[in-house]
Amino acid sequence: MEIEDKAHEIKKEAERALNFYQKRLEDHGISWSTPTLEVLDQNPKTYTSELRIYFYKDKDLFDAFEFFIYQNGALVVSKNEVRQWIQENAEDLLAQQENLE
Repeated sequence: MEIEDKAHEIKKEAERALNFYQKRLEDHGISWSTPTLEVLDQNPKTYTSELRIYFYKDKDLFDAFEFFIYQNGALVVSKNEVRQWIQENAEDLLAQQENLE
C-alpha cells in the first residue's frame, strides 16, 4: 500500500534524525524508544497515522514526541519537516536537561 510505504519512509527519517542526537542525549542519561507508527484509521479515504517516540531518563518515561503523518487520507508532513521537527524538539529537550543539571 502506497500510504504505508510513505509512512514508513517518514519513520525511517525520524530514526536518522534521532541518531544524530544519540551521543548528546545519552550524555544526559536519556534513551528513547524506536519510533512507532500508530495507525488510528485504516480506511484509505480517511487513513490517519502518527509517529510516536518515547523518551526515558533512568528508565522512567519523561517525554514523548507525537506527530501526525497522515490525517484523513492526506500526507501532512514531509521528510524534511519531520527532520526539522525532531531537531527543534530534541534541542528543546536537551536545553531543558542542561538547565536542570
